[in-house]
Formats: sequence, structure tokens, C-alpha cells
Amino acid sequence: MHPKPNTIMESLLWLLLFATATYAKSLCPIKFNAVDYIGENLLEFHVDNTKGDDVDNNGSMSQPFKTITACVAAMKHCTSNAKEVNVACTVHAGIYTETVKLYTGHEDNTGKRILRGVGNQTKMSGVDVLDTSAGWANNSCIYRTKIPSVYNGTQQLFYNQKMMVYARYPNVDIQQYPLIELDRSAWQQTNEGSVYGHIVDRGLANANFSWNGALATLNVAHQFFTWTRPVANHTVGSTSFDYQKNLPGLASYSNNPNASKWSQNQFFLSGKLEALDAPGEWFIDDASNMLYFRTPDCEAPANGSIAVKAREILIDSSNAVSVSISNMQLFGGALQMANCSACSISNVDLVYPTYNREIPEMEVPSHPSVSCQISGSHIAIEDVSLSYTNNQGLDINGFDINATNVLVQYTGWFGTLTYTPVKINGNHIRFTHGTVHHFGNAGVLSDIPNTTPQESNTTGPMPMQDRYLEVSYTHIHHSGLVGEDTAALYTGGWASAGQHWHHNWVHDASEKCIRGDDQSQNMTVHHNVVYNCGEPIVDPNSGTSGLGLIIKGDGHLIFANTIYMANYTEMCMPGCPEPYKPFRPQYPLLPHQNVRTQIFNSASKTIKGYPCSCHNKTFLNHSGGNQSAIYHGDDLQLTDPKNFDFRPSKGSPLVDAGVVFPPYTDGYHGSAPDIGAYEYGQPLWRAGCTGMEGC
Repeated sequence: MHPKPNTIMESLLWLLLFATATYAKSLCPIKFNAVDYIGENLLEFHVDNTKGDDVDNNGSMSQPFKTITACVAAMKHCTSNAKEVNVACTVHAGIYTETVKLYTGHEDNTGKRILRGVGNQTKMSGVDVLDTSAGWANNSCIYRTKIPSVYNGTQQLFYNQKMMVYARYPNVDIQQYPLIELDRSAWQQTNEGSVYGHIVDRGLANANFSWNGALATLNVAHQFFTWTRPVANHTVGSTSFDYQKNLPGLASYSNNPNASKWSQNQFFLSGKLEALDAPGEWFIDDASNMLYFRTPDCEAPANGSIAVKAREILIDSSNAVSVSISNMQLFGGALQMANCSACSISNVDLVYPTYNREIPEMEVPSHPSVSCQISGSHIAIEDVSLSYTNNQGLDINGFDINATNVLVQYTGWFGTLTYTPVKINGNHIRFTHGTVHHFGNAGVLSDIPNTTPQESNTTGPMPMQDRYLEVSYTHIHHSGLVGEDTAALYTGGWASAGQHWHHNWVHDASEKCIRGDDQSQNMTVHHNVVYNCGEPIVDPNSGTSGLGLIIKGDGHLIFANTIYMANYTEMCMPGCPEPYKPFRPQYPLLPHQNVRTQIFNSASKTIKGYPCSCHNKTFLNHSGGNQSAIYHGDDLQLTDPKNFDFRPSKGSPLVDAGVVFPPYTDGYHGSAPDIGAYEYGQPLWRAGCTGMEGC
């Protein structure tokens, strides 16, 4: 009921609002006349799967729909002939097991379409709970039961809402699952005699069955890619198996099929009932529709305790205009917003959004896997978290996209560069105040599209004008936990031109922390704190790959960075000629790198030029870049780095030790700018997200 108006002006206002509401409601069929009216030109429908009804109810608060799909249909119908009507579906607490396609709207309708929950009490689910009331047969803690054939080939199984392990070799500890997927102990090491197409492992002889037909997950060769291939030519008692020699992306290893590195790789096998021998493992025999499950505690599963993945996508707003999604959790399924214009996502938690035991992008022929793709133009992403996926995290692509307060954690279990926690491709994109942690290979990968590379002996194009991509105030840590040749923050080529990486914390990387790869151009990197890069405690085998900051190419602006504790060198800035790499399309090669690059006011114990691009040790101490005010000491005297206060303390050698370099040092305090990412005595800026568990 509306409050009684107190003035003539308020009376006129209420008449105007009533007229607007009447107009908006008249767009709907009679059945929907009772929808709630909130504010000017907004129709609101309600969904409640505990008391709703799609057949007899009209979608009002007192007569809600049962499914989101019915609500979206009503939204579409009510705006099919409208021009400026905003319409919302408010989804009340409950678990909704459906895939929702948000319509694009009428081409003349400029109103918003809003899908909103009431917080994490609104949960969309991609899993179905199995009815196992018929009971289980038990054999040595391995329980089996018939399931509907529709669930054959399912990718995931959850027991009491925790993901279980598809039968595999080597075994993993279910008590540490799934986080142990990001530990190299979950992989089996190859032995001497392994070559391209052939794996040798003495542990295979312990199997009393043949692994033929199983799925081999292969982190081999250079180990920055991973492939999945069927196992062939394994016999009982054998210490080896074969796989098809058709791995794309081998780079230099395509010409080194017998290199010793093949005997220092890692793999695991899955997909055999005979491999089900550890607590928490499961397998579905498609031929018999039989589920086999070894419970963690050897107790029979209670009815309703097991759920399996049934839907890959939960919300699809692709090719839509003015769509807003907010205030809900998506469990076991993806959100896709491809080619969306003027859209937004806020306060959405994605838990186990995607999972695939195979890597289709590395198959022959290749095809894309399902991901949480957000692409298009004029998009806002805020207060979004994504947790637990073995493949791609957030895939952001397009123009004029702002992502702020984003958390991505425990992703990329395959350790392949094919999948990253955050992939950003486009122009005028800002990714700020994010936290990205615990992932298998590269972390945040950012590119601005550019013209195609030419042959190295031709005159190539220059990077496009009006380029801007920002990664700022972001906390990236515990990177490269599975693969090799990794970096926590990564770009490369002329797709790097116009990128601005600033005010980030990047640390605890197995190898490189910040990397601008081959032929990078015109990057700006400043006010970053970088430490524990390839340190032995992270990766004792990182060797010369333990680099704090490596930027190849030329034309970069690098200043006010605090870099320490890299196990090879804090900065690796090549000054040598750009090397020719036959496996990669390249722009014309520079005769010398980092001739125009400016490096100043940064703490970096060492700056070397080898082996980061330069493979001639002549360049070991001949780094590139025009360097000034670089602090090479050990003792930075930071205030409280363990608690992320990286400001120099009083008496620190960084205070007033920098050079004046307008406009980049404007606003400094004291007699000169300080060296590093912070000024003494000034407010403490912080990187990372806030308000979400894991920030």
C-alpha cells in the first residue's frame, strides 16, 4: 500500500508513477497483471521454488513462479512491444537446477533485464542429487548402484557437497582434495627412456591390468602445455605405454623427440575401473549404468549424499543487451555472457563452474571447452568470485570492460598455459583490486589485439593507436604450482603495447613473477611489489628461471618497483638482439632490445641480461634499458612486509634516493622521490579484493 501523500506535489508524483506502472503492466497479458511494481518503469517478477507455480501463478510476490525459466519467459513477453521498460526477476532462497537463457530483448527495447537473487541463499546448481534409495552393494568398501543412463559420462561427482576423485594413478589423499591437484605430488614422474610418444614409469608394472584405453594426462616436453591422449600398447606388468604423436604446440621440442627432458616430465592416468583402489575414488561403467564409489570412511553413502554434474552452463546471456545478473551463487556450472552490450555482473560466487577431464583445445582438431566467458562492450564486473576449476577461470574479452573486486582461486589444475585464472583480451579494459592465487601455470594473462605478425625479414606494422589495458591493485600469489616456464602476470608480443601494470603485489611464484615475453613493446610497469620469485622454498629446481621482473622487447617505462628475493635475479632485462624462433610468428626482429626502455627508482638487487632471451653469456652483465636510481642492496628496511606494509621505514636507504623524472615522480615527498613502490610516511595503498573468503 502506498503512503498517503502529504503535499499536492507528492499527489501529482504518485499519479505520474501510477500512470507509468499502468502502462508497463498493460504490456503483459492479463495473467501477469499482478506483478509487483517497484520504482519508475520497472516490472518485478518473483521466483520461489518452495512455494511457486509456473502454471497457475502470475509471478507476483504472493504468487511467485517456481522456475527462473518461467520468469524469464514472462520478462520477455512483457517487454516484447516496449521501448523503455525495465523488468526484473527476483529469485528467492532455494536451489535451482536449470539452465537459463536470458533473452536479447526487442531491438527497440532499451530497458534493462535484471536477474537477481537474495545472496548466497539463492543457488543455481549444475549438479543433480542421485536417488540411491534402492541401496548399494558393497565389496571391500567399494559400493555400487545402478544410476540413470543420462548420467553416463558425467565429469564430476560430489559426496556430501565435496568433490571426489575419478579413479586414477597415482592416488591422491582425499583429505587434501581438490587442493592437492595443485601439487606435483599428484603427478607421476617419467623415467629414463621416455621420449615423444612413449612414457616409461617403473610404477606401471605394479598394475595387474592393462591401462589401454585409459586417459593419459601429459605435462611433457617444455611443460608449459599439457595434453590428454588415450593410452596404447600397455600390457600387464609393463613399465611403459604409448600415446599418439600428434601434440600441437611442442615448440622447439618438435625437433627434439628424444631429448633428455622427456625423462623429466610428469603425467597421470584415469578412466579405468581397475584403478579404483583408494578412498574417495569413483567410476561409472557406461555399459552397465553402474556407479562404483569407494567412500572416504568406508561407510555406505546415505540417500541424497551423492550428486553428479548434469549441466555445463547455468546462465547464458550471450548476444544480449542491458542485462544485469547479481546476488547469487552458481555451483557446478558456468555463467556465459558472450558478446553482451551494456551488461553487468555483481555479487556472484562461481564454485566449481567448469570441469573437463580432457583438454579439447589441444586435441586434433581442436575445439573450445566451456568457460566463464564475459565478452562484449561496456561491461561492469564487481564483487565476483570464482573457485575450483581444473581449466579456465574468468575469460574477459572485448572493449570498455571494468572488473573490480574480483577473486579467482584454485584454478588451472592441468598446469597448462591453455588455461589461466584470468585471461584478458581487448582494449580499454581495467582489472583492478583483484586477488588471484593458487593456480597451475600462468596467472593473469593480458593482451590487446594487434595486427598479425609478419615474417622476420619484412617491415611489420606498428602497434595500434589508442591502446589501454590496466591490471592494477591486484594481489597475485602462489603461481605456477604444476607446469613450468610460467609467470604470475604475463603478456607478450606487440599485444603488450599499451598495457599498464601498476600497484600490484606479486609473490611466491615457482619461477617468474612478472613477464613481458618475446617482442613486447611499449609497456608501463610501476609501483609493484614483487618477491619470492623462484625462491627455493617455492621451487628448488627453478634455477635461472627464478626472475622477479623480465621484460623483453623495447620502449618500456619501468619505475618505482620494489623487487626482492628472486633466486636468480630480481630483474632480467635483455639487451641482445631478438632471437629468431621458427615455431612462432614474429614481427621484424630488433637488432638490440630495450634501447629506449627507461628503468628508474626501483629496488632490485641484481639486473642481468642473461638468459632471459639472450642465450650468449656475453650478455650476462650487459642488461638493457636506461637505468638510473636502482638500489642494489640487500637490506630494504621495509616497515612490516610480513603484514604487507612495504613502506620504507625511517632510515631506509630507499628514502629520498630516487631521481626526479616528470611527470612520473610528481607529488613526491622529501628532498627527492623515494625508491620503490611506496613513499616513506605516506598512506599505505593495498592490493587485492576485500569482503570475500580468500581475499
